Amino acid sequence: MVGWGRREEGGVVVQVRLFGGVGATTDAGDPVDVGPAKCQLVLAALALEPGVAVPVLRLVELVWGDDAPRTAERTLQSYVARIRRGLGAESIVRIGAAYRLDLDPGQVDVARFEARLGDDDVGAALAEWTGAPLAGLEAPGLTPAMDRLRESWLAATEADLETRMDRDPASVIGPLTELSATHPYREGLWALLMTALYRADRQADALAAYRRARGVLVDELGVEPGPRLRELEALILDQDDGLGGRPAVPESPPPADRRREIDAVPLPRLGGRVIGRARQLADVDRALARSRLVTLTGPGGVGKTTLALAVAHQRAGSENAVRFVDLSAAAKDGDVARAVVDAIGTLVPTGPDLVETATTAVAGIGPVLLVLDNCEQVIDGTATLVIALVDRCPEAAVLLTSREPLALVDEQVVVVPSLDAGAAVELFLDRASTAGAADGSSADIARLCERLDGLPLAVELAAARARTLTPSQLLERLDGDLRVLDGRTRGRPARHRTLRASVEWSYDLLEPDERTVFERLSVFPASFDLQAVEAVVADDGWSAVAVDGLL
Repeated sequence: MVGWGRREEGGVVVQVRLFGGVGATTDAGDPVDVGPAKCQLVLAALALEPGVAVPVLRLVELVWGDDAPRTAERTLQSYVARIRRGLGAESIVRIGAAYRLDLDPGQVDVARFEARLGDDDVGAALAEWTGAPLAGLEAPGLTPAMDRLRESWLAATEADLETRMDRDPASVIGPLTELSATHPYREGLWALLMTALYRADRQADALAAYRRARGVLVDELGVEPGPRLRELEALILDQDDGLGGRPAVPESPPPADRRREIDAVPLPRLGGRVIGRARQLADVDRALARSRLVTLTGPGGVGKTTLALAVAHQRAGSENAVRFVDLSAAAKDGDVARAVVDAIGTLVPTGPDLVETATTAVAGIGPVLLVLDNCEQVIDGTATLVIALVDRCPEAAVLLTSREPLALVDEQVVVVPSLDAGAAVELFLDRASTAGAADGSSADIARLCERLDGLPLAVELAAARARTLTPSQLLERLDGDLRVLDGRTRGRPARHRTLRASVEWSYDLLEPDERTVFERLSVFPASFDLQAVEAVVADDGWSAVAVDGLL
């Protein structure tokens, strides 16, 4: 272990923290004031390399980017003075045209983390990690350093979980499930998850994990899994002794409760707090009490998937099983039953009739809520499967999301509305805070949310852009072009990364006549009634009745 000295300021040993947000404390844990955000940014830049001089020009660039004022260096001096008041007069020294943090590396959590990794003390290194580096601080110039630290943490976490898996594979399944969802492109995490599941006698779940990994890589990156994952899948299928576990293979199908334990696939995580949906959650509960088939409908970006996931998570702790099937990648009607079979990870042999296979698998689970998400592009295939499920699986309820209902008998339709004004503002503030955006005018935020019609996707995209644009600036730019909300938020499906992509997804599903109606309706800048639609759309070729049928 690296030995460190400790520099005391006025008899008090100061500890600088970068993990979980920039700050400082005394050895006794008392907080030390290091100033507002720009002071914290200067401290972060210096603390990433304690004892190393950082040029003034580099600090100016980090704080102001390309918009540095003429008084930047003098202002920087004031920031350093503010930090010194908290850490001590000798904590930062000026060396020519540079500043240096003159604390012992042992007084900086990032330095301790990296030193302990260098000593191969993974456990001690991970104990230093108390949250994302510089959490809540906008610091684009330090992104490479942050990425380096995250990569080191992930590598250390993988090594630690692999060691723990050798002792108790079941204990690491939860952490690996969460990490593989958060970092879906890291094949090493998927490999560990598959191995842990297999060693915990959950072969079906191990194979389901491979299918999820492959789906992410193929759908989002256009590549197949690497040799390691493909070989691991083959070893699991062969029940290879080298994997260190032999799941029991029952001579007859297991009972329903045991099958749920084997086949359970973790639900996707919610992307944040569910805001403004208490009434709709109650509506869905009542609908499911009346019917075993409930459809959530509404325009793209209104929050159908979020509401369905919220219902699924609420019911996941009950005696009933819950299964979630994402159909956004289904390209043809025949893909629907295949997606259900894959998501369930069924032990039922797969035959040529996939609808029969899927219904048999669902019936074998027992009481279950089956959530089918994003059904609109395979609406006929979904209807075919749902009819069979409702008919042959008396203990199954189906909750699906679609931009149009199935139009089946006994289908309960719940229309998901936009958020009301208060909930839209609350959503913006919540997501903007998560993104590290600065506060804005309450009136401007309210006007922005009203301008976006309370559409949750639009509000969340605006909140992400609030890192660089104030609500007032967003309002000004929205008057000219909705592309101001375009972003690069990772983790979103491609159709939800921009409003244009969401509209295109719906437009591409329209029949030619429906597209013509849609295009003619573009003359309306806001809401409109049926009489206005008939006046604009109807012509010599279309009667008012025909237009009504296309709406």
